Amino acid sequence: MKGRNQAAGANFRLCDEIHVYAGVAERTGAIFEIRGLKSSPHVCRTMTDLARKYRLNGDGLYYLREGQWPKEQSSIPLADQEWIGVCRAFERSRTSTRRSGPLSSAE
Repeated sequence: MKGRNQAAGANFRLCDEIHVYAGVAERTGAIFEIRGLKSSPHVCRTMTDLARKYRLNGDGLYYLREGQWPKEQSSIPLADQEWIGVCRAFERSRTSTRRSGPLSSAE
């Protein structure tokens, strides 16, 4: 029989600590175990979520789900980036493909 602590442990996630100052995000190198990714306005599931929460809350410490930080990047500017989700990126690529398609016979 599992104890209460073992059952609750399934909700913990490893997160990288991210320091954002003047619109530039940098990893601090610290990794935290956080229970529930929606538990705080500074806990982020994706880079899109980090950029959105930065725009809402400003500079400070954020916690990003481990593995979401782009590889080989020491810092990332957030203030001038438009981070979009995968679904929206797919929709944009489909829309641009339709627009650049062959001309119709009516023209």
